[in-house]
Parts: sequence; structure tokens; C-alpha cells
Amino acid sequence: MNLKIIFDWFLQLHSLWAILTLSIIFYSILRFFFKAYQNKIFKPLDLRVALFTLIFSHIQFAIGIILYFISPKFKWWGEGIEQIIQNDLYFFYLLKGGGLFSKKQKLIIKDLSD
Repeated sequence: MNLKIIFDWFLQLHSLWAILTLSIIFYSILRFFFKAYQNKIFKPLDLRVALFTLIFSHIQFAIGIILYFISPKFKWWGEGIEQIIQNDLYFFYLLKGGGLFSKKQKLIIKDLSD
């Protein structure tokens, strides 16, 4: 089976699962907020809702990790860390991750690699 087909399938699954996970998280937060506001005791059903929220969140994370490792961009790691730091596109997708590092930190990392 082609890796591109698997990647596209996991990308769709990740997007759909994110909607499901966010809706369950929103439901859990509202449920627990109203229970706390009304000073009601948490029942076993509330613990089950929390457990399902945790399970769905972890599945979302696992799908994301699988998606990262089967991504075509993951092959860029084979070129070495120096090449990744020098190439802005590689750096953005593999290390910066859309906002993990600031420009100042990026300059410090470039200086360290030289």
C-alpha cells in the first residue's frame, strides 16, 4: 500500500478525531463546571466521562505521533541536523513546529551549529 494513501487517511482521521475530542472536552468542562457550581458530589458517571475524555485525548495524541512519523517531511531528518538548521523550510516544519521557537532562539541555535 502506498505511504501517501496511508498518510492522507491518517490526516483525515486526525482532523475528524480532533473535532470529536474537542467536543468531548467541551462537554466535560461544562459538566464539571456546573457540578462544582451547584455543589453537587461527583458520581461514578462523572468519573467515566473524565476517563473517556482522557482516552480520546490520548488517542488524538497517538494519531498525531503516527502522522508525524509517516509524514513525507520526516524523511528530511536524514539530511542531518546542520542541514535542517540552515534550511528555513526544514527548520520550520521539523524543529519550529509552527511556533515552538522564537526568532531569537532560532538565531541562537544557528550560532551554535556554526
